[in-house]
Amino acid sequence: MEIDEESAAQINGERPFDGKPEMPAAFRFSAGVEDRTRAADCLAAAAFYEAGADREGQQAVAQVVLNRVRHPAYPKTVCEVVFEGAERKTGCQFTFTCDGALRRRPSEVQWLAARKVAEEALDGGIDKAVGTATHYHAEYVVPYWSSNLQKIARVGPHIFYRWPGGFGSRRVFRDQGKREEPHIAKLAWLANHDSAADAGETASPEEQSFAEMIAAMPPVVAGKASTGQDADQIVIGLDMKQPSGRWAMAALDRCDGRADCQVIGYPAGRTPEGRPAFLYTRDGNSGLDRALWDCRSIKRPSDDQCLPEDDAALRHMMRDRDRLAAK
Repeated sequence: MEIDEESAAQINGERPFDGKPEMPAAFRFSAGVEDRTRAADCLAAAAFYEAGADREGQQAVAQVVLNRVRHPAYPKTVCEVVFEGAERKTGCQFTFTCDGALRRRPSEVQWLAARKVAEEALDGGIDKAVGTATHYHAEYVVPYWSSNLQKIARVGPHIFYRWPGGFGSRRVFRDQGKREEPHIAKLAWLANHDSAADAGETASPEEQSFAEMIAAMPPVVAGKASTGQDADQIVIGLDMKQPSGRWAMAALDRCDGRADCQVIGYPAGRTPEGRPAFLYTRDGNSGLDRALWDCRSIKRPSDDQCLPEDDAALRHMMRDRDRLAAK
């Protein structure tokens, strides 16, 4: 019998928790760059499409995926876990892989944020909120399998479960899985660099995968805003030899924990005035979260990632207008 959303929420709310999350050991991904890139892409896709832009929700989803990789009941790679059953119209393990959601693409800022969550999880980060959970569902549905599992946590609109008994205990999650991650055709929009490599070509910096753009390397040169500047406005110096996508990652790091934040980037060594090379804005009231580049000198994949050509419109976007007006 089909249950409407209101009744489902009531049923889920009335069911008590069966226990507390049990902490798994840290996950460590030890394979090469190519396999890690694929794993991070698959894990970030699951985090974003299942939890949206909510960081806590993304961390919980990533933990479930990695728990499954190490559990004997599931496939042994990140991508195989995420896309298990994706070839079917129904019955896929993660709904976004078979319901058409992948036609909706995240913004670059959203994707970089999800990639950061994925990289942290692959490096051993543990989400204590869900522990050894291997299942979850939205509060507005009551899956047939939920009554057979232990309800252990809730994060945002999702309820998390683990296997009962020894099959759900911490000691089961020991297998680190295999590390030969498969190519996923449904994520081909992330893999321009793969097609270039297959053709014997070298991908340009702007064609690199998001994983390559934010791979571990020295951060951009950055400094706090000068005295008298808005406390939520940060000026950074940019290494113009780096792929420009990394600047967005640096901005996300600088704005971590801030509801309102603006990062203005200028080429390192240049006086920070006039038209910037990069602008990131986060506004807590409107929910705006956007990164823009100066496409006069920086190539981006689409025009909607470019700063306004009109200088007046650009100054309007930037908070410290008086300083920027003196070009």
